[in-house]
This record gives sequence, structure tokens and C-alpha cells, in this order.
Amino acid sequence: MAKARTDAQRQKKSRDKKKDLGEREIRLKVSSAEYAMIEKLCKLRAGCREPYTPGDYLVTLFRKVLPLDDEKYHTQAKALGMCDYCNEVMPAGCGGAFKGQKECYHTKQYRELEL
Repeated sequence: MAKARTDAQRQKKSRDKKKDLGEREIRLKVSSAEYAMIEKLCKLRAGCREPYTPGDYLVTLFRKVLPLDDEKYHTQAKALGMCDYCNEVMPAGCGGAFKGQKECYHTKQYRELEL
């Protein structure tokens, strides 16, 4: 029984440490084909070392890709300039107040920033 308490204490300490570091958990579902690809890449990307766990692989991938996507988004958003309809800075502009009007950015052009 003492071991169970020790395991629980260890897990609580680990959770507290992650909380202090500001780590957040994201749960996601992937198809079996996507999971198979992840498993394959966990082995291939590890080279001669022990394969990555799927979680470690995805976190590492996020850390490489997210800054690139963030930079791309800001470059795209900056290039939008002003809305031809409301004369406000894009992408916020009128906040969609004129959505539906043919000339309003939020009617069609907003898709330029979508993935």
C-alpha cells in the first residue's frame, strides 16, 4: 500500500511541476493512417537512437512548425493593409460588421488567412 501512495505523490509532484512551468495538455484524435505515419516517423526521425514516443514527436514537431506558421500569419496579415470598404486596418477591420457586403473583407477575403 505504501508504494501506491508513493506513486500517487510522484504523479502529483509531476503534475504540479508541469503546472508551474505553464504546460497545458492538448488531446487529439487522428485516423489510423495518420497514427501509423506518426509511429513510422517516430522511428525514422530517431535515427539509431530509441524511437520518439508519439507525444514527444508531436511536441517536437509543434515547436518547429508553430513559430514558422506564426511568422507566416503575421506576414500575411501585414500585407492585407486597409479594407476597401470600411477603411480599417485588416484583418480586424470592422470586426465583421459589414460581412455580407460584396466589398467587405470579411465576406470572402478572410479565407486568405485560414489554413
